[in-house]
Amino acid sequence: MAARRGTAITIYGVLFALLGVSNALKPLEASARQGFVLLGRRLSGTPNQIAGPLFAIYLWVYAFGIWRRRRWAVPMGIAYAAYVVLNLALYVATSSEVPAAPLMLVYAARDRRLERRSVFALEAPRRADVGAPPGRHRR
Repeated sequence: MAARRGTAITIYGVLFALLGVSNALKPLEASARQGFVLLGRRLSGTPNQIAGPLFAIYLWVYAFGIWRRRRWAVPMGIAYAAYVVLNLALYVATSSEVPAAPLMLVYAARDRRLERRSVFALEAPRRADVGAPPGRHRR
């Protein structure tokens, strides 16, 4: 199955599953400087205990969709990519604890690249099949 899925799809599925684990563990982090960031605001307490696991579930479903190369994973990836950009912009605009600008640019570029490539990797086989007769795939 991994050979049919391809290395890139396998890596993206694993990475997003691990990101889900990271979000699921956010409520267990003890420091006030740690916690899930939702729409630019670092959460703590009950909101952190709810939002972290909910986003973990979203990422696990997305990782499953990537792993199984499901069509419904593409809009999930686009939505998540848009959320990350919005979340980062709001965090920079509203937080007093923002790291140095170069670090934030590296973070944004890395996340954006991962999300964009995972969506493109899911769509690549379908784009290659455009124009192929029904039931036949281009090789």
